Amino acid sequence: MPKLHAQPYDPDANGFYFESMEDYVSKAKLNRNSFGDVVEEYEIQFIDGED
Repeated sequence: MPKLHAQPYDPDANGFYFESMEDYVSKAKLNRNSFGDVVEEYEIQFIDGED
């Protein structure tokens, strides 16, 4: 499986690594910025794996 990283456009939020769509959805639902707001936009970065 590919290893991907969701990098938030929000400078007050932390990104996370994921390997599947289900993993991404579950982590994105819980991701909040330093003010407690939901993070809405991410840049998806390819880290490792097959094309």
